Amino acid sequence: MDITMNKIRESNFELLRIFAIVGVVVLHSSSYFFQSYENNGLFWNILFHILHAIFIPSVNVFLIITGYFMCNKNSVSVKKTFLLYIQNTIFFIGLYVVSLIKADKIFSIKSMVFKFLPSSWFLVIYIVLFLIIPFINIGIVYLKKKYFKLFLGVCLFFFSFYATGIDIIQSFMTRIQINGGGAYRI
Repeated sequence: MDITMNKIRESNFELLRIFAIVGVVVLHSSSYFFQSYENNGLFWNILFHILHAIFIPSVNVFLIITGYFMCNKNSVSVKKTFLLYIQNTIFFIGLYVVSLIKADKIFSIKSMVFKFLPSSWFLVIYIVLFLIIPFINIGIVYLKKKYFKLFLGVCLFFFSFYATGIDIIQSFMTRIQINGGGAYRI
């Protein structure tokens, strides 16, 4: 295999990945932003749910693109996994320092130690995915075409449609707004 083949940039997928990352940022920041507007009426609640419904598939798109780029991987990259962990840790330590400065919080050794543990479920799942991708690829190579199609269909249904649908349904069903008034939990 020609080594240059691995270095070809695929701008369309990189652009889609950037949109997916922006979607994830919007998803998380809207959750944080709309918490303060939670009881300010029906408009803000509906706007939050619409943004949530639009951007929740960004997580799935990001993972699908990762799968596309990793489909021929046959080795584990511990270095990339460790770098991802380090980036996450630095980010959370930075947020902790900003919260100490901005919110006049008191420094806690316990809180600082917990910043070194991967607290994000997505980060843990993503790291595990990186580590098991070669094994998944080996298993897929030995599947017959019929079973591979079934495998793809089951994965698509449960990890995309079902997961996204359940998330959207739970988002709408956890609160009922009556005449723009307070939120009522079901």
